[in-house]
Order: sequence, then C-alpha cells, then structure tokens
Amino acid sequence: MAKKEDNKKSFTPVLSVVLLLIIIILVNHFNSEKKEIKNHTVVSDEEVVVHIIDVGQGSSALIQCGKNGILIDAGEVEYGGKVCEYIKEAGVENLEYVIASHPHSDHIGGLIKVLKTFPVGHVITPYVDEEFSPTTATYEKFLTIIDTQNIDCTFWEKGEEDSVGIENVTVQLLAPLKQNENMNNMSIICRVAAFKTVFMFPGDAEKTELRDLMNTDPNVSCDIMIMSHHGSATALDETFLNEADFAVGVISCGSDNSYGHPHREVLDYFYNNQLPLYRTDQLGTIRFTCSENGYAVESEKG
Repeated sequence: MAKKEDNKKSFTPVLSVVLLLIIIILVNHFNSEKKEIKNHTVVSDEEVVVHIIDVGQGSSALIQCGKNGILIDAGEVEYGGKVCEYIKEAGVENLEYVIASHPHSDHIGGLIKVLKTFPVGHVITPYVDEEFSPTTATYEKFLTIIDTQNIDCTFWEKGEEDSVGIENVTVQLLAPLKQNENMNNMSIICRVAAFKTVFMFPGDAEKTELRDLMNTDPNVSCDIMIMSHHGSATALDETFLNEADFAVGVISCGSDNSYGHPHREVLDYFYNNQLPLYRTDQLGTIRFTCSENGYAVESEKG
C-alpha cells in the first residue's frame, strides 16, 4: 500500500504542472489575439488616420487614407522593421510619398528598410549644399537605396512646388528656408491638413528656424503641434507656438533618453498654458482619427 500511495503523491505534482502549462498557453494565445486586434486599424474612405509611431528616441508618422499613405520619417535603423510591420498591420499597401525630414539617423535610419519593403511613389528630402552634406553611413545608405530602387526623389528647397497630397490630405512644405550647416535647421517643416484638422510637423527645427518661418510665412496655425526636436528646449520658441495657436501637443521621444527630452522648459510651457500633451515615451503610438466632424485621439497604452 505504501508504494501505491507514493505513486499517487508523485502523480499530483505532474498533473499540476500540466494544468499550469495549459493555462499559460491559453493566456498567451488570448493576449496575442488581443494585441493583434488592438494594433489593427480599419480606415474607411471618410477617415484619415495620423499615426505618431513610437520609435523610441526618434520620429515617425504615418498619414493613412485607406490602403494609401504618406510616411514622414521612420526612426533609427533598428526601428525599420517595426515601422514596416506597423504599416502592414494598419492596412497600408502603398506609400504615395515618403518625406525624409532631414539627414539625421533618428529620422531617416528606418526609411532604408521601408524603401526596400513598400511600393513608394515619391521621396521628398531637403536639398543640402555639398559643403554641408553629411557623410554618415546612414545617409549614404539612404541615398543609395533611392538610387538602386529607382524611386523618384525631389531634393526640395524653398521656391519649388510646395504642396503634395492624397485623397482628403494636403501636405504643405514650408521649410527649410535656406542652407544651414546645422542639419536640425535643414528640416522639412510641413503643415498637414486631414479634412479640417491641421497638424504641424517641424522635424528638428530649432528656435531660429521656427522664428524665421513665422516671419516669412505667418500662417503657422494648426490644431495639433508635433513638438520639434523631441521636446528639446533648443526648439522652444514661445512666440512661434503662441502664433500657431494649437490645441494639442505631441512629443515623440524615448523613455529615459540620454538627452533628457522632453526638457523642463517645454513641459512648463504646456503646464502654464493648460494645454494637453501626448508623449510616445508614456503612451506608445498615438493615433488621431480625422473626419469632416473633427478628430478623435487614442493611444497604444491608454
């Protein structure tokens, strides 16, 4: 009898382990389905969705009209795969325009993968004089992939055609205004109108470029301001922000980044002006769904 009792005792832990494994498998299956549903976006013809994609300490935005889209930047090289997967899950099959705001790797690095993965109608990136042109490996690879993929590309400068778009979306190119050895101030600044909602994408433009833009083209008003340079104080020009008269701010930055973004001065501006602020380091990817009736906002982490 003692031997039989021992067998019974040894069976009980085995059964517990098996049950635990089954529970873990079921939980993981449920969570994976839940995550897939959460990340999937269905966009009707009456909607435009502006996705501020979480790419850590970098910048990326997808403007989606059904299966077509416009992409502005894609973070560092290591985020290229994530951006591609996100675009696919959103249901976008064609990128009519890819805007590379300026040559820094935290904006164009991920575009190398994107340009290899999706049909791209046209690339727009700032024209940079040879004396200022970066010689980084990332920028060279970016230019090479445009060439090898035979993608139409405009090296844009002020004075050229300044408006592009797709259905229900107009992108107005505002800057850079002139050549500058500071690549932040070579950023393409654009106003994106999705139905009646206007977004401002300043890239990494700093105070002097933002002030020059305001003095050159006073129409800098918008509803949603993507804060320049990941919320850096070097890009905080209160006169420009007040003139923009926006209702909501967004900062794309990485958690506990080494630059300390967003800087205290920027956070104080939002606090003092009682303006809502959405941050990718806190909320993950942020989505604005726009229609004739305005917009609604949601985020990956609630």
